[in-house]
Amino acid sequence: MTPLQRIFEQSIEQIDHLSNLKIRPINDLPDRSEFELPLPGNQNHKGSMFGGSIAMSITAAGWMHTARYCTQHDSLPTLVVRHQHIDFIAPQTTNARLTVVTVERFLNDRQQEVFKLSASCEDQHGAVCARANLEFRLLDLR
Repeated sequence: MTPLQRIFEQSIEQIDHLSNLKIRPINDLPDRSEFELPLPGNQNHKGSMFGGSIAMSITAAGWMHTARYCTQHDSLPTLVVRHQHIDFIAPQTTNARLTVVTVERFLNDRQQEVFKLSASCEDQHGAVCARANLEFRLLDLR
């Protein structure tokens, strides 16, 4: 089981919304993770994917991607979203592939680990329907 699959299994058990979205990891590389988000169950009345489903899935994918770095935790780490910006480019009318890439990782002035990520949501033909920039912080809850 890859680190991403382990985090995904723990997340599905503890975060109800993830199982509702039906998101699943499909590729686990050192600085890149890929997920599939099916259209069925995330569709609006016009036949395209809800923007909220895309936004939540990008956030969840980024969180799971980042959690892989937090190997000192036996349980799910306390990662918080500090910043998220999503640009919706076109309607998503097929199953989606979410790609998350680590752009930067550093310690801030409070010695909290910070992860800056880039993400995209593409259709089955490779057309981008959304792009995002995210920043997560690992909180130390001693």
